[in-house]
Amino acid sequence: MASLKKIISLAVALWLTTPIASAQAELPMGLASLLEMNQMASLSGLNAPAIHGHTLHLEQVGHAHHASIFQVGDRHHAEVSQQGAYNQIHASQFGQGNNIYATQSGHYNRAYLYQEGFNNVVFLEQHGNHGLAIVAQYGSDMTATVTQY
Repeated sequence: MASLKKIISLAVALWLTTPIASAQAELPMGLASLLEMNQMASLSGLNAPAIHGHTLHLEQVGHAHHASIFQVGDRHHAEVSQQGAYNQIHASQFGQGNNIYATQSGHYNRAYLYQEGFNNVVFLEQHGNHGLAIVAQYGSDMTATVTQY
């Protein structure tokens, strides 16, 4: 148990001192949950770490969840809720003003979401076990809704 506390302390210290993104995120609840977040914005053709209006709300309840959110551009929004065990979400947002609203409950659900363009929206709900959702949006002003039970 002491080594687990050391690992968590080191991970939190690294997270607090790494200048990849100047965002605040709540630590996941549960055992062995993982959040990966990258937020980038374009500045005169150079990619530099920045927020530029991005928002990310993540709630993980249970254990062994994985969330990987990659935001490049301006004003992206992601709301992710995972409950149960072993759920995964991998999301990439490129462009401007894209939105993801995802809820997974149960076990072993996976979602792969990709948005490239402007003002796209994904609504995803997976309830039950072993669900798989893949959504790719290229363009602007599109809406995708996925509901699985």
